[in-house]
Amino acid sequence: MWRLIINLWIPLKNKSKIVFLSLNRFFILSVLCSLIFTQDSGKYHTITGKITYVTAGSFYINTGRSEGISIGDLAKVYRENQKIGLGEISNISSKSAVCKIVEGTDFFKGDRVEILVIRKTTTESPPQPEPISGVISPELKSRVNGSITAKALYENNGNGQSYSQQRSFFSMNTHNIARLPVSVSAYGNLYMTSTGGEAVSPQINQMDIQYTQAIGNWKISAGRLINMSSTGSGATDGIRVSRESKAYHVSVITGIWDSPSGKKDFKNTVSVRWKEALFSLASLGMDIITQKNENHLDDFISVRSTILSARKWRGSVNGVFHFFDGSDIRFDPKLVNVGFSWYYSPEITTILLYNSTVGTGILGGYSNIQSQSLRNSSITSSIRYEFNPLLRTTFSSSLHQLEGNGDGHSFSLLLEQDCWSKHMVDLSVFSDYYASNFYRTYLFKTAISKRTDMWRTRCEVHVLNQKYRANNQKQHTYILLLDASRKMGKMAYLGSRIEFAATQGFLETYFAVDYSWRF
Repeated sequence: MWRLIINLWIPLKNKSKIVFLSLNRFFILSVLCSLIFTQDSGKYHTITGKITYVTAGSFYINTGRSEGISIGDLAKVYRENQKIGLGEISNISSKSAVCKIVEGTDFFKGDRVEILVIRKTTTESPPQPEPISGVISPELKSRVNGSITAKALYENNGNGQSYSQQRSFFSMNTHNIARLPVSVSAYGNLYMTSTGGEAVSPQINQMDIQYTQAIGNWKISAGRLINMSSTGSGATDGIRVSRESKAYHVSVITGIWDSPSGKKDFKNTVSVRWKEALFSLASLGMDIITQKNENHLDDFISVRSTILSARKWRGSVNGVFHFFDGSDIRFDPKLVNVGFSWYYSPEITTILLYNSTVGTGILGGYSNIQSQSLRNSSITSSIRYEFNPLLRTTFSSSLHQLEGNGDGHSFSLLLEQDCWSKHMVDLSVFSDYYASNFYRTYLFKTAISKRTDMWRTRCEVHVLNQKYRANNQKQHTYILLLDASRKMGKMAYLGSRIEFAATQGFLETYFAVDYSWRF
């Protein structure tokens, strides 16, 4: 491991000439792009607010139409100068708004919100949303959402032999059925076939049924997770009791299932998260997990903490440790993550991250933990610079140590331009180079997207080149991804994605339809 750390500061000489040449080219490309893209995108300013209320899938803020924001604007959520998530404004009034959570979790009341508002001239009149007044509890509305996916694979090995296969899947999630706190989720196959004539009829592979009831600051959930496959079926019954306050969140989760021998196995989790400072820590979370599998008892502990929370410095330590295996007390780290951030200025941020993983498994929910044997570690340093609120660039360098694949290093460069030109178009260019003892890959990706009040469209192009060191064999992959979605009135949402991937001898297509309905 020390060799991995020392190599972070040793210049790579002979083997990295191609890397530095590529970086020089992309540095020139980034400068040219910054000169081209930093054109007049219209007048913009940033609106700052705070979160006043948080629900399962959205949060409320104390700014509204009178400040100039509108439906579809993106709200960045910050805590102590660090971005922790993103929301999209879905409902608005003159002094408040509701944001649908796009990314991130664990938002708290008082977190800072920044919304970039761009003043543009348009002849269209945006639809008027339903008014809201102040901060109110959300109504219990029924909702159905999910996706239908179809995949087709065609292979030609160059010897006159070809192979094709079609697959289709579905997923469905229902919440608050008949306006009751009941949710049902299902996932399964619709149809599968191949050139050889094999076929699988429609079937459900997994189903999850849950009932949730809130009583004051307490929340109680009970459910059953059913797994069905060709090798057999099984079910896990679970219950969760949690309590939320301004200072902490505590929950107890218990799951019970049948083992292959017919005995009852279980998993118990006690989770505590302090939201405010505790023992000079900015935040602290801890899970204690006890699991029994076939008379074998294991104990795990998970720690999430934020330290060194100053104005410009921030540090975090996360870890999962196996400390009891049924016979001996041990200290076996499964996941260690240490990160430090330095906010030099509002425009410049640097991050140093160390990560080590040894079969983390599954820790969420009341299902059993799945052990893994993969072992890897990495050190990543990155710097992010904002030319202006619309143009950003990020450069990162990493060293990797992978089990079975030796050591590796990578360099990445990302350029993002929001609201490029007056047509509200977003553009991003990404380049990544990775080299290990066995192969070398180079990835170039560009994406362009446009959003309006009702439409979201996105187009991505990927070019991946890979070369194996043993025989100098090269492989090229080209991917085209098209994504479009539209709001169907106030209650429905419909989206579609199509992807084409071409490699030597392979052609794969991917088509998916996402849907959502509220009533």
